[in-house]
Amino acid sequence: MSERDRKVAEATFDKKQKREAEINEVLKQEEARREATMKNMQRLRTLRIERDAKNQTEGKVKKRA
Repeated sequence: MSERDRKVAEATFDKKQKREAEINEVLKQEEARREATMKNMQRLRTLRIERDAKNQTEGKVKKRA
Protein backbone atom coordinates (compact mmCIF):
# COMPACT_ATOMS: atom_id res chain seq x y z
CA MET A 1 0.00 0.00 0.00
CA SER A 2 1.41 3.36 -0.95
CA GLU A 3 1.76 6.26 1.47
CA ARG A 4 -1.10 8.10 -0.23
CA ASP A 5 -3.39 5.07 -0.02
CA ARG A 6 -2.55 4.66 3.66
CA LYS A 7 -3.38 8.30 4.39
CA VAL A 8 -6.68 8.03 2.53
CA ALA A 9 -7.53 4.83 4.40
CA GLU A 10 -6.68 6.45 7.76
CA ALA A 11 -8.72 9.55 6.93
CA THR A 12 -11.70 7.40 5.96
CA PHE A 13 -11.33 5.30 9.10
CA ASP A 14 -11.11 8.42 11.28
CA LYS A 15 -14.25 9.86 9.68
CA LYS A 16 -16.11 6.62 10.29
CA GLN A 17 -14.96 6.51 13.92
CA LYS A 18 -16.02 10.12 14.45
CA ARG A 19 -19.42 9.42 12.90
CA GLU A 20 -19.90 6.35 15.11
CA ALA A 21 -18.99 8.41 18.18
CA GLU A 22 -21.54 11.07 17.18
CA ILE A 23 -24.23 8.44 16.67
CA ASN A 24 -23.47 6.87 20.05
CA GLU A 25 -23.69 10.28 21.75
CA VAL A 26 -27.05 10.99 20.12
CA LEU A 27 -28.32 7.58 21.20
CA LYS A 28 -27.25 8.29 24.79
CA GLN A 29 -29.02 11.65 24.69
CA GLU A 30 -32.17 10.05 23.30
CA GLU A 31 -32.12 7.42 26.04
CA ALA A 32 -31.71 10.13 28.69
CA ARG A 33 -34.68 12.04 27.23
CA ARG A 34 -36.76 8.88 27.19
CA GLU A 35 -35.91 8.13 30.81
CA ALA A 36 -36.76 11.70 31.84
CA THR A 37 -40.06 11.50 29.98
CA MET A 38 -40.99 8.22 31.64
CA LYS A 39 -40.06 9.56 35.06
CA ASN A 40 -42.19 12.66 34.48
CA MET A 41 -45.13 10.57 33.26
CA GLN A 42 -44.93 8.43 36.41
CA ARG A 43 -44.77 11.55 38.59
CA LEU A 44 -47.81 13.05 36.86
CA ARG A 45 -49.71 9.77 37.15
CA THR A 46 -49.03 9.66 40.88
CA LEU A 47 -50.19 13.25 41.28
CA ARG A 48 -53.35 12.53 39.29
CA ILE A 49 -54.15 9.46 41.40
CA GLU A 50 -53.62 11.46 44.60
CA ARG A 51 -55.80 14.30 43.29
CA ASP A 52 -58.57 11.92 42.22
CA ALA A 53 -58.49 10.14 45.58
CA LYS A 54 -58.67 13.47 47.39
CA ASN A 55 -61.54 14.69 45.20
CA GLN A 56 -63.40 11.42 45.69
CA THR A 57 -63.01 11.67 49.47
CA GLU A 58 -64.08 15.32 49.49
CA GLY A 59 -67.04 14.50 47.28
CA LYS A 60 -68.25 11.86 49.74
CA VAL A 61 -67.91 14.29 52.63
CA LYS A 62 -69.83 17.00 50.77
CA LYS A 63 -72.66 14.59 49.90
CA ARG A 64 -73.05 13.64 53.56
CA ALA A 65 -73.29 17.23 54.71
